[in-house]
Amino acid sequence: MSTRELAERLGVDARLLFVVIGVVTFTLMAVLFGVPGAHAEVCSSTTVSAALDPGNKNANITLSNSNLTASTASQGVSAYSQSGKTAGKWYWEIHIDQQNAGANGILGAGTGTTSTYVGGTATSWGYATITGVKINNGSQASLGPAIAVGDVLMVAVDLDAHKIWWGRNGTWFGSGNPATGANAAFTNLSGTVFPGVGTGTAGANTQTWTMNFGATAFAYTVPSGFNSGWSTTTASCAGQYVCSAGTATSCASWVELSADASGSASVSTFDEVGLTGGAAGLSFAFGLGAVLVFVALGWSSGAVTRVLSNILGGRH
Repeated sequence: MSTRELAERLGVDARLLFVVIGVVTFTLMAVLFGVPGAHAEVCSSTTVSAALDPGNKNANITLSNSNLTASTASQGVSAYSQSGKTAGKWYWEIHIDQQNAGANGILGAGTGTTSTYVGGTATSWGYATITGVKINNGSQASLGPAIAVGDVLMVAVDLDAHKIWWGRNGTWFGSGNPATGANAAFTNLSGTVFPGVGTGTAGANTQTWTMNFGATAFAYTVPSGFNSGWSTTTASCAGQYVCSAGTATSCASWVELSADASGSASVSTFDEVGLTGGAAGLSFAFGLGAVLVFVALGWSSGAVTRVLSNILGGRH
């Protein structure tokens, strides 16, 4: 029985029947073997808030509270966070737990040596809590007021625009506005940047600070457009991945890791959509080939429709 005869028996147009046969065949092949670009896996992703790094601190700084609290009585020392970044907008807070009069804590960010204060190198930028100056490469300039015990120092960095701002208890210094990019304290940030804390080189430097990188609620409003905290996003599908650009739900670049970062974690999910690889390419070709076979056989000999006719109870 030809396609035309089967169509007449079923009471449908022959061309429509032929299209339906092809579509059904291709669909079955896609279900059985997959189609390139249509495969989706639901993977778990984990956003990990940072902490100070025991391996990136001066030996005279003591860490506690899951490496979020730093304390020292030494001069001119510093500690930096676990993870550094080269792009994006980020906000975090530092609570002043202990501070002696006349002894500067110098708090900020950069890639500095832990044997000097934050801001003592060309690639670190700091704010002095007693004198209210901003510091980079050892050079100082007035910026804001003194910071007291119990105050919260706000820090915002826009690594794409190379900017950093500091503020206290909800007010940004120097009429700064991270949300609009206005009046940054410095506009020369470069390289891989790590949040950092430390002490100046004068005074009785008994200092204690507690970092909030986003594991708990912030005391003040995160600037519009900034990431809430300093964090790293990891995901698990076939392996472990870190989001190097974007967010957990909209990641522009996943980089494979050998292990997750440590710290406080909050879990979300995302869909990873892409090619299924060689098997998908093979099944795509197989499915398309099957459609073409139906075309050839259907128009020439009616072989396929004879099989369908038998299934439907036709001639044997």
